[in-house]
Amino acid sequence: MEAFDWDNGNLQKAQKHGHSPDEIESVFRDEKAVVRADAKHSGIEERFNIVGKSQAENYLYITFTIRDEKIRPISVRKAKDKEKRAFGYPD
Repeated sequence: MEAFDWDNGNLQKAQKHGHSPDEIESVFRDEKAVVRADAKHSGIEERFNIVGKSQAENYLYITFTIRDEKIRPISVRKAKDKEKRAFGYPD
C-alpha cells in the first residue's frame, strides 16, 4: 500500500512540526521501520504508530490510520530516543 490520504487538516499538522508530505511518506519506505497497532488510541478507526528514518535522515514517530485503502497520517514528530529503543529501531 503506497497511496496516501492528505487534506488541509493533516497537511497543517505535518507542516507545524516541520515535515513535508514527501518526507513523511518516505518513512513508510524505510525497510527498518517498525509499525505497531495503537490500541489505546483506536476507536472508530484502528490507529497505528510507525517509527522510521526519513529521506531527510530524521527519525520520525508517525500516528496513522488506513482509510479507503490509503495511509492517512494523523500526527508526526521527531522520534525520541526511548521510542526508537521501544520500537526496537537501531540507533
